[in-house]
Amino acid sequence: MRGARAEAARPGAGAAFATLAYHPEGDLLDRLAHHAASIVRTFRPQATSNSLWAFAKLAYVPCQPFLLTSASQARRPLPAARLWFC
Repeated sequence: MRGARAEAARPGAGAAFATLAYHPEGDLLDRLAHHAASIVRTFRPQATSNSLWAFAKLAYVPCQPFLLTSASQARRPLPAARLWFC
């Protein structure tokens, strides 16, 4: 995978580990968190939420830059929803 497709796939790695209840050895979670911190601004809100869920499920506290950027992303206004009634 290259480019945007590779970047889009990385946030899912932590969620996959968490779903499988697999705790990777070594510094893999640290490396995922630091990489995610550098690109979290490009995540869709669901990808940010999934990443935070995965880290929490694995009882892993990601690096401060990831947490700060995720929090600032959560404070952004959501797009206006269109309500449709029958």
